[in-house]
Amino acid sequence: MKKFLIIFFILGIILIPSRSRKYIFIYYINLTRELPDKCWLRRTNTVEKMLEISDKYKGIEIDVNFNNSDLYFDVTHDLEDSINLSLEKYFKYFSENDKKIWIDFKNLTENNVENSLNVFENLIKKYNLSKERFIIESGNFEMLKSFKEKGYYTSYYVPYLKLEKMSSKETEEWKRKIKDIILTGNVSAISFPGYMYPFVKSIDTDIDLLTWEDGKRWQQLYKKKINIEMLKDKQLKVILVKEKGKYHR
Repeated sequence: MKKFLIIFFILGIILIPSRSRKYIFIYYINLTRELPDKCWLRRTNTVEKMLEISDKYKGIEIDVNFNNSDLYFDVTHDLEDSINLSLEKYFKYFSENDKKIWIDFKNLTENNVENSLNVFENLIKKYNLSKERFIIESGNFEMLKSFKEKGYYTSYYVPYLKLEKMSSKETEEWKRKIKDIILTGNVSAISFPGYMYPFVKSIDTDIDLLTWEDGKRWQQLYKKKINIEMLKDKQLKVILVKEKGKYHR
C-alpha cells in the first residue's frame, strides 16, 4: 500500500499541472497519516455504529439519560428521540476489548445520583470492567462528587458560551467559576466544545482537558493551525471527532 501511494504521488508530481500539485500533496499526506490516539469517536449512540466503525478508535463517546423509574441508562442524546436502548447492551462488547468509554450523562441530578451510581457499579461488576476505562461527564459538578469518590474519572461539562458576545467581566466570571469547580475536587477534567479551546487555555489550571470538534473528521484537524496545536497539547487528553457511518443517530 505504501509503495502504491509513493508511486501515485510521484506520478502526480510529474503529470499533473503545477497549480493542482498542492492538492495531490495534501491528498497524499492525508492518506499516510495515522489516527491519533487522542481522537475518539463521538456520539456512538447505537450498538450497530459501535460495531461498524469504532474498531480503529481508542475510545468512544456515548450519550445517556438515566431512567429513574425503570433503573437503566437510556442511550440517547435527547429523551424525545429515545429508542429505549439500554447502555448494558454495550457492556458485553466492552468486556471483549480494552476500549475507553466517555459517558455523557445528560440528566444527572440529586434525585437520580444514588440510583444511577448503583446501577453503574453493578454493571461494572457484572461485566468485570475496570473503572479506569470510563469518563463520567456531566454539567452537574456537585453530583459528580459521588462518582469521583467511587474512583471514577469525572469531567465537568462546560456549556457552549457565546464568547464573542460576552463582556470582559462576564468572561472573567466564567473563568472564576470554572476554577472554583476545579477546586471542589469533584472533577478530574473539564470538557468543552473545541472553539472554546483558547478561552479554556487562558485559565490558569493544569487539570486535564477534553473536547470535541463539531462536524469534523480526524483528518480535518490537520487543516487548521489551532487544531494541530490541540493535537500536540499534552494537557488535552481527548478530542471527539465525527464519523457517522450507516447507523448514526
